Amino acid sequence: MLNNQKKIKKAEALFKKTIKLNPQELSNYNDLAYRLVKESKFREAVKIWKKALKINPEDFRIYYNLGRIYFRLGEIEKAKEEFIISLRLKQDDIYTLNNLGLIYLKLNKIKEAQDCFEKVLRINPDDFYAYNNLGKAYEYLGKDDSALSSFKKALEINSHDIYARNNLGRIYFRLGEIEKAKEEFIINLRLKPDDIYTLNNLGLVYLKLNKIKEALKFFKTALKINPQDVNSQNNLGFAFSSLKQFDKAIGIFKAVLKIDPENFYTLNNLGLIYSRINNLKSAVYYFNKALEISKREVSIYNNLGLICASRGDFQKAIKHYKKALDFGSKDAFTYNNLGLAYIYTKDFKSALKVFQNALKYDTQNIYALNNLGIIYIKLGRINQAIAQWREILSFNPLYAEANFNLGLAYSYQRQINHALKAYKEAIKISPDFLPAYNNLGKLLSSLNKKDEAQKYLKKAKILAESKKI
Repeated sequence: MLNNQKKIKKAEALFKKTIKLNPQELSNYNDLAYRLVKESKFREAVKIWKKALKINPEDFRIYYNLGRIYFRLGEIEKAKEEFIISLRLKQDDIYTLNNLGLIYLKLNKIKEAQDCFEKVLRINPDDFYAYNNLGKAYEYLGKDDSALSSFKKALEINSHDIYARNNLGRIYFRLGEIEKAKEEFIINLRLKPDDIYTLNNLGLVYLKLNKIKEALKFFKTALKINPQDVNSQNNLGFAFSSLKQFDKAIGIFKAVLKIDPENFYTLNNLGLIYSRINNLKSAVYYFNKALEISKREVSIYNNLGLICASRGDFQKAIKHYKKALDFGSKDAFTYNNLGLAYIYTKDFKSALKVFQNALKYDTQNIYALNNLGIIYIKLGRINQAIAQWREILSFNPLYAEANFNLGLAYSYQRQINHALKAYKEAIKISPDFLPAYNNLGKLLSSLNKKDEAQKYLKKAKILAESKKI
Protein backbone atom coordinates (compact mmCIF):
# COMPACT_ATOMS: atom_id res chain seq x y z
CA MET A 1 0.00 0.00 0.00
CA LEU A 2 2.80 2.43 0.99
CA ASN A 3 4.73 1.47 -2.14
CA ASN A 4 1.67 2.24 -4.28
CA GLN A 5 1.21 5.66 -2.64
CA LYS A 6 4.86 6.47 -3.37
CA LYS A 7 4.30 5.63 -7.05
CA ILE A 8 1.22 7.90 -7.15
CA LYS A 9 3.10 10.81 -5.57
CA LYS A 10 5.99 10.25 -7.95
CA ALA A 11 3.62 10.33 -10.95
CA GLU A 12 1.95 13.54 -9.72
CA ALA A 13 5.36 15.16 -9.19
CA LEU A 14 6.35 14.17 -12.73
CA PHE A 15 3.20 15.74 -14.24
CA LYS A 16 3.80 18.95 -12.25
CA LYS A 17 7.40 19.07 -13.44
CA THR A 18 6.23 18.62 -17.06
CA ILE A 19 3.87 21.57 -16.66
CA LYS A 20 6.72 23.74 -15.34
CA LEU A 21 8.89 22.80 -18.31
CA ASN A 22 6.09 23.52 -20.82
CA PRO A 23 3.39 25.68 -19.17
CA GLN A 24 1.53 26.30 -22.46
CA GLU A 25 0.95 22.60 -23.29
CA LEU A 26 -2.72 21.89 -22.50
CA SER A 27 -2.37 18.10 -22.49
CA ASN A 28 -0.03 18.28 -19.48
CA TYR A 29 -2.72 19.98 -17.41
CA ASN A 30 -5.29 17.43 -18.52
CA ASP A 31 -2.99 14.52 -17.63
CA LEU A 32 -2.38 15.89 -14.14
CA ALA A 33 -6.07 16.70 -13.53
CA TYR A 34 -7.18 13.21 -14.63
CA ARG A 35 -4.58 11.70 -12.29
CA LEU A 36 -5.93 13.82 -9.40
CA VAL A 37 -9.52 12.77 -10.17
CA LYS A 38 -8.42 9.13 -10.13
CA GLU A 39 -7.12 9.70 -6.60
CA SER A 40 -10.38 11.51 -5.61
CA LYS A 41 -8.48 14.80 -5.22
CA PHE A 42 -11.33 16.71 -6.84
CA ARG A 43 -10.61 20.20 -5.53
CA GLU A 44 -7.02 20.01 -6.73
CA ALA A 45 -8.21 18.83 -10.15
CA VAL A 46 -10.57 21.82 -10.35
CA LYS A 47 -7.62 24.18 -9.75
CA ILE A 48 -5.58 22.52 -12.51
CA TRP A 49 -8.39 22.69 -15.10
CA LYS A 50 -9.03 26.33 -14.21
CA LYS A 51 -5.36 27.02 -14.96
CA ALA A 52 -5.85 25.15 -18.26
CA LEU A 53 -8.72 27.51 -19.14
CA LYS A 54 -6.32 30.46 -19.02
CA ILE A 55 -4.37 28.79 -21.82
CA ASN A 56 -7.45 27.89 -23.88
CA PRO A 57 -10.81 29.29 -22.67
CA GLU A 58 -12.51 27.89 -25.79
CA ASP A 59 -11.88 24.19 -25.02
CA PHE A 60 -15.36 22.72 -24.38
CA ARG A 61 -13.87 19.55 -22.86
CA ILE A 62 -12.43 21.45 -19.89
CA TYR A 63 -15.83 22.89 -19.01
CA TYR A 64 -17.29 19.41 -19.41
CA ASN A 65 -14.68 17.96 -17.01
CA LEU A 66 -15.32 20.73 -14.47
CA GLY A 67 -19.07 20.03 -14.70
CA ARG A 68 -18.48 16.33 -14.03
CA ILE A 69 -16.40 17.11 -10.92
CA TYR A 70 -18.90 19.60 -9.53
CA PHE A 71 -21.65 17.01 -10.11
CA ARG A 72 -19.67 14.44 -8.09
CA LEU A 73 -19.15 17.01 -5.34
CA GLY A 74 -22.89 17.69 -5.21
CA GLU A 75 -22.45 21.29 -6.38
CA ILE A 76 -25.29 21.05 -8.87
CA GLU A 77 -25.65 24.70 -9.91
CA LYS A 78 -21.92 25.00 -10.60
CA ALA A 79 -22.05 21.78 -12.63
CA LYS A 80 -24.99 23.11 -14.65
CA GLU A 81 -23.12 26.35 -15.39
CA GLU A 82 -20.05 24.48 -16.68
CA PHE A 83 -22.11 22.12 -18.90
CA ILE A 84 -24.04 25.07 -20.39
CA ILE A 85 -20.75 26.84 -21.29
CA SER A 86 -19.46 23.57 -22.79
CA LEU A 87 -22.58 23.34 -25.00
CA ARG A 88 -22.21 26.92 -26.18
CA LEU A 89 -18.81 25.93 -27.52
CA LYS A 90 -19.94 22.56 -28.96
CA GLN A 91 -23.71 22.27 -29.25
CA ASP A 92 -23.82 18.65 -30.44
CA ASP A 93 -21.61 17.03 -27.77
CA ILE A 94 -23.68 14.06 -26.60
CA TYR A 95 -21.71 13.55 -23.37
CA THR A 96 -22.37 17.10 -22.22
CA LEU A 97 -26.03 16.86 -23.25
CA ASN A 98 -26.49 13.62 -21.31
CA ASN A 99 -24.87 15.10 -18.21
CA LEU A 100 -26.79 18.37 -18.42
CA GLY A 101 -29.98 16.29 -18.68
CA LEU A 102 -29.04 14.44 -15.49
CA ILE A 103 -28.48 17.80 -13.78
CA TYR A 104 -31.97 18.92 -14.81
CA LEU A 105 -33.40 15.65 -13.44
CA LYS A 106 -31.63 16.40 -10.16
CA LEU A 107 -33.17 19.89 -10.16
CA ASN A 108 -36.62 18.42 -10.95
CA LYS A 109 -36.70 20.27 -14.29
CA ILE A 110 -38.00 17.26 -16.14
CA LYS A 111 -38.98 18.91 -19.44
CA GLU A 112 -35.50 20.43 -19.82
CA ALA A 113 -33.94 17.02 -19.03
CA GLN A 114 -36.17 15.31 -21.58
CA ASP A 115 -35.15 17.88 -24.23
CA CYS A 116 -31.44 17.14 -23.60
CA PHE A 117 -31.85 13.36 -23.92
CA GLU A 118 -34.03 13.64 -27.04
CA LYS A 119 -31.44 15.93 -28.64
CA VAL A 120 -28.77 13.28 -27.99
CA LEU A 121 -30.92 10.67 -29.74
CA ARG A 122 -31.42 12.93 -32.74
CA ILE A 123 -27.62 13.17 -33.01
CA ASN A 124 -26.98 9.50 -32.23
CA PRO A 125 -30.05 7.20 -32.32
CA ASP A 126 -27.96 4.35 -30.84
CA ASP A 127 -26.97 6.11 -27.63
CA PHE A 128 -28.19 3.65 -24.99
CA TYR A 129 -27.22 6.02 -22.16
CA ALA A 130 -29.65 8.60 -23.54
CA TYR A 131 -32.46 6.01 -23.76
CA ASN A 132 -31.80 5.00 -20.15
CA ASN A 133 -31.79 8.63 -19.01
CA LEU A 134 -34.91 9.41 -21.04
CA GLY A 135 -36.61 6.49 -19.29
CA LYS A 136 -35.82 8.12 -15.94
CA ALA A 137 -37.35 11.39 -17.15
CA TYR A 138 -40.53 9.55 -18.17
CA GLU A 139 -40.61 7.96 -14.70
CA TYR A 140 -40.56 11.38 -13.07
CA LEU A 141 -43.47 12.39 -15.33
CA GLY A 142 -45.41 9.27 -14.29
CA LYS A 143 -45.31 7.90 -17.86
CA ASP A 144 -44.49 4.29 -17.02
CA ASP A 145 -45.28 2.92 -20.50
CA SER A 146 -42.88 5.39 -22.13
CA ALA A 147 -40.25 4.65 -19.46
CA LEU A 148 -40.56 0.90 -20.13
CA SER A 149 -40.18 1.52 -23.86
CA SER A 150 -37.03 3.64 -23.34
CA PHE A 151 -35.35 1.13 -21.02
CA LYS A 152 -36.15 -1.71 -23.44
CA LYS A 153 -34.69 0.32 -26.31
CA ALA A 154 -31.49 0.87 -24.30
CA LEU A 155 -31.24 -2.90 -23.80
CA GLU A 156 -31.85 -3.61 -27.49
CA ILE A 157 -28.76 -1.50 -28.22
CA ASN A 158 -26.71 -2.85 -25.31
CA SER A 159 -28.07 -5.97 -23.61
CA HIS A 160 -25.28 -5.74 -21.01
CA ASP A 161 -26.41 -2.34 -19.70
CA ILE A 162 -27.10 -3.29 -16.07
CA TYR A 163 -28.38 0.22 -15.24
CA ALA A 164 -31.13 0.07 -17.86
CA ARG A 165 -32.04 -3.47 -16.80
CA ASN A 166 -32.24 -2.44 -13.14
CA ASN A 167 -34.48 0.46 -14.12
CA LEU A 168 -36.67 -1.83 -16.23
CA GLY A 169 -36.98 -4.24 -13.30
CA ARG A 170 -37.90 -1.40 -10.94
CA ILE A 171 -40.74 -0.30 -13.25
CA TYR A 172 -42.08 -3.85 -13.44
CA PHE A 173 -41.83 -4.03 -9.64
CA ARG A 174 -43.78 -0.80 -9.18
CA LEU A 175 -46.44 -1.95 -11.64
CA GLY A 176 -46.89 -5.16 -9.63
CA GLU A 177 -45.34 -7.40 -12.32
CA ILE A 178 -43.09 -9.04 -9.76
CA GLU A 179 -42.04 -12.11 -11.74
CA LYS A 180 -40.93 -9.94 -14.68
CA ALA A 181 -38.96 -7.73 -12.28
CA LYS A 182 -37.33 -10.79 -10.73
CA GLU A 183 -36.33 -12.10 -14.16
CA GLU A 184 -34.57 -8.83 -15.08
CA PHE A 185 -32.66 -8.67 -11.77
CA ILE A 186 -31.55 -12.32 -12.11
CA ILE A 187 -30.17 -11.58 -15.62
CA ASN A 188 -28.28 -8.62 -14.13
CA LEU A 189 -26.69 -10.79 -11.45
CA ARG A 190 -25.46 -13.19 -14.12
CA LEU A 191 -23.81 -10.21 -15.82
CA LYS A 192 -22.42 -8.70 -12.62
CA PRO A 193 -22.76 -10.95 -9.53
CA ASP A 194 -21.36 -8.29 -7.17
CA ASP A 195 -23.69 -5.43 -8.21
CA ILE A 196 -25.02 -4.14 -4.89
CA TYR A 197 -27.93 -2.29 -6.49
CA THR A 198 -29.19 -5.46 -8.22
CA LEU A 199 -28.72 -7.54 -5.05
CA ASN A 200 -30.89 -5.07 -3.17
CA ASN A 201 -33.54 -5.00 -5.87
CA LEU A 202 -33.75 -8.79 -5.95
CA GLY A 203 -34.00 -8.81 -2.15
CA LEU A 204 -36.94 -6.39 -2.38
CA VAL A 205 -38.62 -8.72 -4.89
CA TYR A 206 -38.38 -11.62 -2.43
CA LEU A 207 -39.72 -9.36 0.33
CA LYS A 208 -42.72 -8.64 -1.90
CA LEU A 209 -43.16 -12.38 -2.49
CA ASN A 210 -43.06 -12.80 1.31
CA LYS A 211 -39.91 -14.93 1.04
CA ILE A 212 -38.16 -13.07 3.82
CA LYS A 213 -35.30 -15.52 4.39
CA GLU A 214 -34.33 -15.38 0.71
CA ALA A 215 -34.51 -11.58 0.83
CA LEU A 216 -32.20 -11.52 3.86
CA LYS A 217 -29.57 -13.52 1.92
CA PHE A 218 -29.40 -10.90 -0.83
CA PHE A 219 -29.17 -7.95 1.58
CA LYS A 220 -26.45 -9.73 3.59
CA THR A 221 -24.52 -10.54 0.39
CA ALA A 222 -24.65 -6.86 -0.57
CA LEU A 223 -23.29 -5.93 2.86
CA LYS A 224 -20.41 -8.40 2.52
CA ILE A 225 -19.39 -6.50 -0.61
CA ASN A 226 -19.79 -3.11 1.06
CA PRO A 227 -20.48 -3.17 4.84
CA GLN A 228 -21.05 0.62 4.80
CA ASP A 229 -23.81 0.58 2.17
CA VAL A 230 -26.73 2.28 3.91
CA ASN A 231 -29.26 1.17 1.29
CA SER A 232 -28.45 -2.50 2.01
CA GLN A 233 -28.59 -1.84 5.75
CA ASN A 234 -31.96 -0.12 5.43
CA ASN A 235 -33.36 -3.03 3.43
CA LEU A 236 -31.95 -5.54 5.93
CA GLY A 237 -33.63 -3.65 8.77
CA PHE A 238 -36.89 -3.58 6.82
CA ALA A 239 -36.67 -7.37 6.31
CA PHE A 240 -36.24 -7.95 10.05
CA SER A 241 -39.18 -5.64 10.63
CA SER A 242 -41.26 -7.83 8.27
CA LEU A 243 -40.33 -10.81 10.47
CA LYS A 244 -41.51 -8.74 13.47
CA GLN A 245 -37.95 -8.81 14.84
CA PHE A 246 -38.30 -5.16 15.76
CA ASP A 247 -35.35 -4.91 18.16
CA LYS A 248 -32.98 -6.18 15.46
CA ALA A 249 -34.46 -3.78 12.93
CA ILE A 250 -34.21 -0.80 15.28
CA GLY A 251 -30.57 -1.70 16.05
CA ILE A 252 -29.72 -1.77 12.33
CA PHE A 253 -31.47 1.52 11.59
CA LYS A 254 -29.77 3.27 14.50
CA ALA A 255 -26.41 1.94 13.28
CA VAL A 256 -27.17 3.49 9.86
CA LEU A 257 -27.81 6.86 11.51
CA LYS A 258 -24.32 6.75 13.01
CA ILE A 259 -22.94 6.53 9.45
CA ASP A 260 -25.49 8.87 7.88
CA PRO A 261 -27.43 10.91 10.52
CA GLU A 262 -29.60 12.56 7.85
CA ASN A 263 -30.67 9.45 5.98
CA PHE A 264 -34.33 10.14 5.23
CA TYR A 265 -35.32 6.51 4.61
CA THR A 266 -33.76 5.33 7.87
CA LEU A 267 -35.55 8.01 9.89
CA ASN A 268 -38.81 7.14 8.14
CA ASN A 269 -38.31 3.40 8.75
CA LEU A 270 -37.69 4.02 12.46
CA GLY A 271 -40.88 6.05 12.59
CA LEU A 272 -42.80 3.19 10.95
CA ILE A 273 -41.40 0.59 13.35
CA TYR A 274 -42.17 2.65 16.43
CA SER A 275 -45.71 3.13 15.05
CA ARG A 276 -46.08 -0.64 14.70
CA ILE A 277 -44.99 -1.28 18.30
CA ASN A 278 -47.25 1.57 19.47
CA ASN A 279 -44.40 3.76 20.70
CA LEU A 280 -46.05 6.80 19.14
CA LYS A 281 -43.86 9.39 20.87
CA SER A 282 -40.72 7.92 19.26
CA ALA A 283 -42.55 7.49 15.95
CA VAL A 284 -43.48 11.19 15.86
CA TYR A 285 -39.89 12.14 16.76
CA TYR A 286 -38.39 10.21 13.84
CA PHE A 287 -41.06 11.30 11.34
CA ASN A 288 -40.40 14.94 12.28
CA LYS A 289 -36.63 14.37 11.91
CA ALA A 290 -37.31 12.95 8.43
CA LEU A 291 -39.36 16.05 7.58
CA GLU A 292 -36.43 18.28 8.50
CA ILE A 293 -34.56 16.63 5.61
CA SER A 294 -37.43 16.38 3.11
CA LYS A 295 -40.31 18.76 3.79
CA ARG A 296 -42.19 17.71 0.67
CA GLU A 297 -42.53 14.02 1.53
CA VAL A 298 -46.21 13.03 1.23
CA SER A 299 -45.83 9.71 3.11
CA ILE A 300 -44.48 11.39 6.27
CA TYR A 301 -47.44 13.77 6.56
CA ASN A 302 -49.72 10.77 6.05
CA ASN A 303 -47.93 8.84 8.80
CA LEU A 304 -48.17 11.77 11.20
CA GLY A 305 -51.84 12.13 10.31
CA LEU A 306 -52.48 8.45 11.03
CA ILE A 307 -50.81 8.78 14.44
CA CYS A 308 -52.97 11.81 15.29
CA ALA A 309 -56.07 9.91 14.13
CA SER A 310 -55.13 6.92 16.32
CA ARG A 311 -54.99 9.33 19.27
CA GLY A 312 -58.42 10.73 18.39
CA ASP A 313 -57.01 14.12 17.37
CA PHE A 314 -58.77 14.25 14.00
CA GLN A 315 -58.43 18.01 13.49
CA LYS A 316 -54.65 17.73 13.71
CA ALA A 317 -54.77 14.67 11.45
CA ILE A 318 -56.72 16.71 8.89
CA LYS A 319 -53.99 19.40 8.93
CA HIS A 320 -51.31 16.76 8.22
CA TYR A 321 -53.31 15.21 5.36
CA LYS A 322 -53.92 18.65 3.81
CA LYS A 323 -50.20 19.36 4.05
CA ALA A 324 -49.55 16.05 2.25
CA LEU A 325 -51.91 17.17 -0.52
CA ASP A 326 -49.94 20.40 -0.92
CA PHE A 327 -47.08 18.21 -2.18
CA GLY A 328 -49.04 15.33 -3.71
CA SER A 329 -52.31 16.72 -5.04
CA LYS A 330 -53.08 13.54 -6.98
CA ASP A 331 -52.44 11.07 -4.17
CA ALA A 332 -55.57 8.93 -3.73
CA PHE A 333 -54.22 7.40 -0.49
CA THR A 334 -54.03 10.83 1.15
CA TYR A 335 -57.52 11.79 -0.01
CA ASN A 336 -58.82 8.55 1.47
CA ASN A 337 -57.16 9.24 4.83
CA LEU A 338 -58.51 12.80 4.83
CA GLY A 339 -62.01 11.53 4.05
CA LEU A 340 -61.89 9.08 6.97
CA ALA A 341 -60.85 11.92 9.32
CA TYR A 342 -63.85 13.95 8.12
CA ILE A 343 -66.11 10.95 8.81
CA TYR A 344 -64.89 10.86 12.42
CA THR A 345 -65.58 14.60 12.78
CA LYS A 346 -69.04 13.99 11.23
CA ASP A 347 -68.28 16.38 8.37
CA PHE A 348 -69.88 14.07 5.82
CA LYS A 349 -70.16 16.63 3.01
CA SER A 350 -66.42 17.32 3.11
CA ALA A 351 -65.76 13.57 3.26
CA LEU A 352 -67.97 13.03 0.20
CA LYS A 353 -66.01 15.61 -1.81
CA VAL A 354 -62.65 14.18 -0.70
CA PHE A 355 -63.49 10.56 -1.61
CA GLN A 356 -64.73 11.75 -5.00
CA ASN A 357 -61.37 13.49 -5.49
CA ALA A 358 -59.56 10.26 -4.60
CA LEU A 359 -61.48 8.47 -7.34
CA LYS A 360 -60.54 11.12 -9.92
CA TYR A 361 -56.94 9.95 -9.59
CA ASP A 362 -57.57 6.23 -8.99
CA THR A 363 -60.93 5.20 -10.41
CA GLN A 364 -60.79 1.67 -8.97
CA ASN A 365 -59.46 2.49 -5.51
CA ILE A 366 -61.55 0.05 -3.47
CA TYR A 367 -60.96 1.90 -0.20
CA ALA A 368 -62.22 5.21 -1.56
CA LEU A 369 -65.13 3.45 -3.29
CA ASN A 370 -66.00 1.62 -0.08
CA ASN A 371 -65.77 4.76 2.03
CA LEU A 372 -67.88 6.69 -0.47
CA GLY A 373 -70.56 4.05 0.04
CA ILE A 374 -70.36 4.62 3.81
CA ILE A 375 -70.85 8.37 3.24
CA TYR A 376 -73.92 7.71 1.10
CA ILE A 377 -75.34 5.66 4.01
CA LYS A 378 -74.60 8.51 6.43
CA LEU A 379 -76.37 10.96 4.11
CA GLY A 380 -79.35 8.59 3.72
CA ARG A 381 -78.61 7.88 0.04
CA ILE A 382 -79.00 4.10 0.34
CA ASN A 383 -79.49 3.29 -3.35
CA GLN A 384 -76.26 5.12 -4.22
CA ALA A 385 -74.44 3.20 -1.47
CA ILE A 386 -75.70 -0.12 -2.86
CA ALA A 387 -74.59 0.87 -6.38
CA GLN A 388 -71.18 1.81 -4.98
CA TRP A 389 -70.57 -1.57 -3.31
CA ARG A 390 -71.89 -3.46 -6.32
CA GLU A 391 -69.36 -1.56 -8.45
CA ILE A 392 -66.52 -2.69 -6.16
CA LEU A 393 -67.68 -6.31 -6.28
CA SER A 394 -67.89 -6.20 -10.08
CA PHE A 395 -64.08 -5.99 -10.27
CA ASN A 396 -63.13 -7.34 -6.84
CA PRO A 397 -65.70 -9.98 -5.83
CA LEU A 398 -63.49 -11.19 -2.95
CA TYR A 399 -63.61 -7.90 -1.03
CA ALA A 400 -65.33 -9.05 2.18
CA GLU A 401 -65.94 -5.57 3.57
CA ALA A 402 -67.92 -4.53 0.48
CA ASN A 403 -70.17 -7.59 0.93
CA PHE A 404 -70.60 -6.74 4.62
CA ASN A 405 -71.51 -3.11 3.85
CA LEU A 406 -73.90 -4.27 1.15
CA GLY A 407 -75.57 -6.40 3.82
CA LEU A 408 -75.97 -3.30 6.00
CA ALA A 409 -77.51 -1.31 3.16
CA TYR A 410 -79.96 -4.08 2.27
CA SER A 411 -80.90 -4.34 5.97
CA TYR A 412 -81.77 -0.64 6.03
CA GLN A 413 -84.06 -1.20 3.05
CA ARG A 414 -85.50 -4.35 4.65
CA GLN A 415 -84.34 -6.42 1.66
CA ILE A 416 -83.70 -9.25 4.09
CA ASN A 417 -82.82 -12.05 1.69
CA HIS A 418 -80.28 -9.86 -0.09
CA ALA A 419 -78.82 -8.81 3.28
CA LEU A 420 -78.51 -12.44 4.48
CA LYS A 421 -76.79 -13.41 1.23
CA ALA A 422 -74.32 -10.50 1.46
CA TYR A 423 -73.38 -11.25 5.10
CA LYS A 424 -72.88 -14.96 4.30
CA GLU A 425 -70.70 -14.05 1.31
CA ALA A 426 -68.54 -11.83 3.56
CA ILE A 427 -68.06 -14.76 5.98
CA LYS A 428 -67.28 -17.15 3.13
CA ILE A 429 -64.51 -14.81 1.93
CA SER A 430 -63.24 -13.94 5.41
CA PRO A 431 -64.11 -16.72 7.91
CA ASP A 432 -63.03 -14.59 10.92
CA PHE A 433 -65.08 -11.51 10.02
CA LEU A 434 -66.60 -10.91 13.47
CA PRO A 435 -69.08 -8.05 12.59
CA ALA A 436 -70.57 -10.19 9.79
CA TYR A 437 -71.28 -13.08 12.21
CA ASN A 438 -72.77 -10.63 14.71
CA ASN A 439 -75.04 -8.85 12.22
CA LEU A 440 -76.08 -12.10 10.56
CA GLY A 441 -76.97 -13.61 13.94
CA LYS A 442 -79.04 -10.57 14.95
CA LEU A 443 -80.84 -10.46 11.60
CA LEU A 444 -81.73 -14.17 11.80
CA SER A 445 -82.89 -13.68 15.40
CA SER A 446 -85.24 -10.88 14.26
CA LEU A 447 -86.69 -13.38 11.76
CA ASN A 448 -87.27 -15.80 14.65
CA LYS A 449 -84.70 -18.26 13.28
CA LYS A 450 -83.29 -18.81 16.75
CA ASP A 451 -81.19 -21.94 16.18
CA GLU A 452 -79.44 -20.61 13.08
CA ALA A 453 -79.02 -17.21 14.73
CA GLN A 454 -77.41 -18.81 17.78
CA LYS A 455 -74.83 -20.55 15.62
CA TYR A 456 -73.58 -17.24 14.21
CA LEU A 457 -73.81 -15.34 17.50
CA LYS A 458 -71.82 -18.07 19.25
CA LYS A 459 -69.11 -17.82 16.59
CA ALA A 460 -69.07 -14.02 17.02
CA LYS A 461 -68.56 -14.46 20.76
CA ILE A 462 -65.66 -16.92 20.22
CA LEU A 463 -64.00 -14.50 17.81
CA ALA A 464 -64.47 -11.59 20.22
CA GLU A 465 -62.89 -13.59 23.07
CA SER A 466 -59.93 -14.62 20.90
CA LYS A 467 -59.25 -10.95 20.08
CA LYS A 468 -58.95 -10.17 23.80
CA ILE A 469 -56.20 -12.76 24.30
